[in-house]
Amino acid sequence: MKQALLIESEFYARVRLDDELAVHGYQVTSVKRVKEALFKMKTQMFHILLTSYDKDPQMTLRLLATMRRSGNRTPAVVLAKKPTEEHLMQLLAFRPIEVLVKPYSLIELLDRIEHLHKATL
Repeated sequence: MKQALLIESEFYARVRLDDELAVHGYQVTSVKRVKEALFKMKTQMFHILLTSYDKDPQMTLRLLATMRRSGNRTPAVVLAKKPTEEHLMQLLAFRPIEVLVKPYSLIELLDRIEHLHKATL
């Protein structure tokens, strides 16, 4: 089973994504905050990181920078409502990464996750 780490502050969005991904073979560890995610990454291995970008974009950027500096190459999918071009350029510095604009379809999300997974093998 593939391991996914989901960072989402909104309860219903977190539960919905957890349920949808579980049906497709993912075991999802869900957290509300970046701080919790950093702790989880110290104790567990994940195939994919899914993170919302809307509440605190700078915290998401710091998370990705911390991961990459420490050698963590876990692919990330960033879920964003209205990313600016500047935000997109900043995010792309943390490859392997995909940015998915909300609202998105489950099919598109799964496709991006699989693409990242294959690209990092």
